[in-house]
Amino acid sequence: MALKDLFKKYGFKDYIYLRFNEETKKYEYFYHGTLLPYKKLDNEARKHLDESNNNLLNNPSLLEQELANRAREKRIKAREMKLEEMGYNDTSTEFLSDVPISPINPEFSKKIDTMLSEDNVLYGIHRSKDTSNEYLLDTFENGLLMMGHGWFVDSKAVELCQNVGYYPDNMQIKNELINAHGFNGSMGSFLIRIPDEDLKRGDIFLETQNYYKRLKPKYIVGYVPLVKLPNGSLTIDKIITYGQLKQMMNEKVKNTNSYKMIETYPDDIELDENDNLTMRR
Repeated sequence: MALKDLFKKYGFKDYIYLRFNEETKKYEYFYHGTLLPYKKLDNEARKHLDESNNNLLNNPSLLEQELANRAREKRIKAREMKLEEMGYNDTSTEFLSDVPISPINPEFSKKIDTMLSEDNVLYGIHRSKDTSNEYLLDTFENGLLMMGHGWFVDSKAVELCQNVGYYPDNMQIKNELINAHGFNGSMGSFLIRIPDEDLKRGDIFLETQNYYKRLKPKYIVGYVPLVKLPNGSLTIDKIITYGQLKQMMNEKVKNTNSYKMIETYPDDIELDENDNLTMRR
């Protein structure tokens, strides 16, 4: 260590950062991952640290939140290590929509949160620009086609992460669902759910005769369409299951054959003249 570093005082210009210590229940300053003793801080950093810890001492709800955050960080780290042990260390890249996003309605948001908080399960997302009747039914019935990142790939080498985005923190999938448009103008996403015991066995794909393998249909929870609101923003408000899609199609065929207009659909979903999913508003 250089002699000058023995007497150096660290401040905000050194890009120090504040971190909560769950054992001491206090904030501490770090520099490149190294804890800085109080005496090594300059006057400005000391003042800010004192104020932060006083605020923590006088605000029980803040302390509770910091303890919860640390517990969550530990859970995510443990989950990350478990995924790596099972061979699923490659996760997803976050995509942000280029269209304004509106908040999810509270009831649907709570439903998604409940699902994603499930333990020992991997939740993932497959974004899609294609919303055609043919594509959705094919995926529901035959499984998600694993094509990697392009057409010219070795099907045997394709991994789950190349067609399904997932994270050590399942809750991040909620943000991915609402921002799906950020990936190649996708209009919705398939929500994927795979129990850990199946991940460990590795038997999650179907080998097909057309060169590509597919993720088994049983892992597809449903299709989450992006909904465009009158103000031009996007949101999500329902999950379309295979059963609902089949019911909609049957209703359309029945009413078309009898020359009747379809008045309602399950969950306010309808098929347009091109058999693409749309939302009644």
